[in-house]
Amino acid sequence: MKLPIKLFVTLSIILVLLLSNSCKKNDKIDINNSKYSISDSLYLYKTLDSLNNNYNKSNEELIQISDRIITNFPNNTANTTIKIAHIHYEHENFYLAKYYFTKAAKEYKDNELMPEYAEQLSNIGVVLEVSGFYLEALEKYFASLKVFTSLDLKLKIARVSNNIGIVYQKLKEGNNAIKYYRKALIIAKQENNNIVLANSYNNIATYFEEFRQNNDYALIYYNRAKVIYSKKPISWSLITIETNIANIYLQKNEIYTADSILNYVLKKSINNGFSDRVSHILNNQASLYIIQKKYSEAINKANQSLNLANKIGNKELQLQSLTILTEIYEKQKNYKKYSEFIKLKLELNENLTGIELRKQINILNVKYDVDNKQAQIEILKLNNNVKSRKIMQLWLSILVIIIILVGALIILHLQRKNNKLINNQMKRDIANYINQINKFELQNTISKEENTNSNDIKILEKTKQFNLTERENEVLLLIAKGYTNVKIAESLFISINTIKYHTKNIFIELDVKNRTEAAKKAQLLQKLH
Repeated sequence: MKLPIKLFVTLSIILVLLLSNSCKKNDKIDINNSKYSISDSLYLYKTLDSLNNNYNKSNEELIQISDRIITNFPNNTANTTIKIAHIHYEHENFYLAKYYFTKAAKEYKDNELMPEYAEQLSNIGVVLEVSGFYLEALEKYFASLKVFTSLDLKLKIARVSNNIGIVYQKLKEGNNAIKYYRKALIIAKQENNNIVLANSYNNIATYFEEFRQNNDYALIYYNRAKVIYSKKPISWSLITIETNIANIYLQKNEIYTADSILNYVLKKSINNGFSDRVSHILNNQASLYIIQKKYSEAINKANQSLNLANKIGNKELQLQSLTILTEIYEKQKNYKKYSEFIKLKLELNENLTGIELRKQINILNVKYDVDNKQAQIEILKLNNNVKSRKIMQLWLSILVIIIILVGALIILHLQRKNNKLINNQMKRDIANYINQINKFELQNTISKEENTNSNDIKILEKTKQFNLTERENEVLLLIAKGYTNVKIAESLFISINTIKYHTKNIFIELDVKNRTEAAKKAQLLQKLH
């Protein structure tokens, strides 16, 4: 009987330690390996489980439960506080997660345990990052980095540098992001740490994919990360990277390769119980089938993903699946189904919006200490001050706009008046200029006509000796001016054949072979006056 009891105790301890070191939402947070006695470990497991089971209570009640757990472990208050912070973090209660990480950080700092203090600063940075407070997250990360740098803790520096790079990427500051990714990469290579190295490769790949739109380089770095993760047991990170690689091939329009990878990754995800990855991969396959216009297969994959997302309660994946289904039905012009899924999508969007609003309300509390009884009053005061400032700024803006409009109207009126005077003067100048041009053109025209008539008369006088008819003389004059047969016919209102007949007689009478010689002879006769 003794052996089973010892085995049970040993397994219980291992289970406690595994639970205490797990973090579902973000693997960037470090968890200290605390040393509890066997009895403390068993009791800790029960008390933490009770906190999880009572998570439908208000924050005040959760604080009471959490503080009661901490007081039960006076020799391990910091480590217990961190474990409690992680439970709140897993439940996305960032308000309490930040509060308990801050308490642990203070205790470590008071005891001059600077590495542990810096780790908690980094944990606070993670909470702020997932809460959307990117600038505040950077502040904590940089404070953590400063401590790790002063202690020359290389791998800690690399880890925080990767975190900083991720925040900069979220802020769309690509140059800063790649700077810290490369810093982490260099350290990882120097320290020969494959996990940090793989994370750095993955982060650099996302940089090339997002900021450079360079799929070839992104693929190189994703594959480098994949090689490292492939040497270890199948993990969520490996599945994610392989899915990213499939997406790259999808973007490169290499459909067959993308499909093969997605099928392979899907099997691994199913076999290893990565439900959220399965749903995500199914949606990727649906997108792939849409490109191929295989709508029935796409619907099948999107529905599978939606069912799985509903089962695991992942609303983001549900929304992704519904978006794909509405896209398919719109392409098929199946407006009945389209309207049905659009309605579901809108309802889910409203639901998610409500959740986000509740999160934001919760996140606002991160800015204040829980034990401050005046927190709500301060929030109300802050809101009132913000409203008052906004009203004042609004009135000032309106006043400035009115002044600008009045000034603009006055300037516009003066400009119009001035422009009218300028336009009138310009009209007068243009009219005078046009009159002068018309006079000049009239004189030119008269002069040209006189010269033309004079030349024609001279030619006609000289051609009398050749016994040309009146019509033949007219044709000869036009030949001398360079007219073609078609143009001569149009000018004299006679047919082309008639022109050709007269032209032949002219050639005979003038003793020339072609039009050019006839024109030259006519012009020569003009000069011989």
